[in-house]
Amino acid sequence: MSLHLGRVNCICEAKTWAQQIAAKTQEETCLNQMAKDIEEIKAASNLSNTEIKEIKTAIHQIPKTYANAVANTNTEATPLMVQARVKRREMQEKLRKEREPYEIVLTTSNKETIEKLNTMHGRKITEQCQNTIDKSNATDKWNQ
Repeated sequence: MSLHLGRVNCICEAKTWAQQIAAKTQEETCLNQMAKDIEEIKAASNLSNTEIKEIKTAIHQIPKTYANAVANTNTEATPLMVQARVKRREMQEKLRKEREPYEIVLTTSNKETIEKLNTMHGRKITEQCQNTIDKSNATDKWNQ
């Protein structure tokens, strides 16, 4: 009987050993598949190693409170932002120079007129100035 028990123990040990080998093989297969998947994701996303490291550190960082996030805002402008600002400033300057010949300066000492001009919309002022110029041109033609 002891021989029979020894044989049963040997079979049980063989099964567990075979199961262990199968489990390890399965684990290795899963890990290899995960590694392949990660490589495919990296290739698909075209991220550089530094970008991947930044993402990993961001994932593992402790979440910030609103106060911490506001206090630690990055105020430095990126080169792209600086270029955009410079281009915008140049465009505004160009437009200002284009409009300059058409600007007029209105001066008056009458307080009522100053008040009216301050409350009037720019288009309305332009219309009235144009009407005055048109009337002036019409009277000049009649006087000639």
